[in-house]
Amino acid sequence: MLWAQDKLLTNSRHISSADGLPSNQIFDMTQDADGYIWMAAANGLCRYDGYHFYNIYNLGPESDPIHGVVGYVFPDDDKRHLWMRTSTYVYCCYDLRSGCFIDFTGRGDHARTYRRFIRGKQGMLWMFDDESGVRRVKGSTDGAVDCKDYTKANGGLPINHVNDAFEDSGARLWTMTSSGITIINAQGEARTISKGIYFRRGIQIGKQMLALTNTGLVYIFDENGRELRRIHIAADVNNIKMVTASFQWHGCWMIMTNNQTIMVNPQNGTAAATEKYHVRSGAVMEGLTNDNNYFVSNSTGILYVFPEQGDMRVLNLCKA
Repeated sequence: MLWAQDKLLTNSRHISSADGLPSNQIFDMTQDADGYIWMAAANGLCRYDGYHFYNIYNLGPESDPIHGVVGYVFPDDDKRHLWMRTSTYVYCCYDLRSGCFIDFTGRGDHARTYRRFIRGKQGMLWMFDDESGVRRVKGSTDGAVDCKDYTKANGGLPINHVNDAFEDSGARLWTMTSSGITIINAQGEARTISKGIYFRRGIQIGKQMLALTNTGLVYIFDENGRELRRIHIAADVNNIKMVTASFQWHGCWMIMTNNQTIMVNPQNGTAAATEKYHVRSGAVMEGLTNDNNYFVSNSTGILYVFPEQGDMRVLNLCKA
């Protein structure tokens, strides 16, 4: 980029498979500590230095090849490893220093699938879903990767069915399972509270942790997992079975479903449906959203903006 007479001049170039990309379908991209651009493509991974392309089609160790569409790519906080997730929910780890993919589990279990993940604090990567439980992974600059699984079989979880999870400000993972909430601290120690209760979603608001059950109750806990109160949702609880979006806005928990949006206010103890802020089947646009501003869409060409300050704004992206 160049500046001339107080104007920003940009120099752009269009690149495609004709120039060396493995595919014209690029789903994600990131930059590592050395300045290389890494692109997640429809048939592999691509590294670009501004001049040349280096395409990688095998996403696993040489002894266990993995091929597929790369949907996400991001660097580890240790600046040593690069992570990616394929369209089949397999996670692959590339060692930037040795220039190869590694078995980050150390036991041949790196191809286990997890549908969801969280890039946590302190360099933690959390993987979870409703079949495999939870996986905690942390890399280090010397190349070592610590991987620990939490399942019913090893006593880490009451059940492998994990509906949702979030990491709090203390780097603890709150795992919403179908039989209680398991809290995993930064040292990897796990304990379960409210055993036997089906929890569907969870979120942190301020210093309180909120958890939604399948019967329409919102449990509120302190940072140590001590229950503070319960709030009954004044709405049709049958509609909360399919939550499409969940985020905090102006001190409230916004829970969006196909048919209604529920607004939970932990300060005054209310939880009810709101027509004003309802976005039918709304989903949070992860690429646009940050911690203070939320962008919600439902594939209608309309973008709903929930800003840090002020009321919700509606942008019609299809309007000429």
